[in-house]
Amino acid sequence: MPSWNFLKMFKKVSKSDEINKKLELEGRVKILDSPKDLKKINQMNEFMQEVRRDYIYKSAMSEISASNATLTASYQSAERQYSQN
Repeated sequence: MPSWNFLKMFKKVSKSDEINKKLELEGRVKILDSPKDLKKINQMNEFMQEVRRDYIYKSAMSEISASNATLTASYQSAERQYSQN
């Protein structure tokens, strides 16, 4: 039975380190720690919280609507079946 060194066979798939180094060399990396930047980050975070809440609400309403449609369809199907007998 061959004894392979599995660590040598392991290859990193993520290219994020390579991309980050390239961006730094191109001068496209900026540290966002000024008060103006932090204010914009906070505004974006608050907006995203509203978006998440809206998504959760709409998802719940969609589930309720779908269950009502299923129950209505089942009820109508049962009603037709009993009225035919």
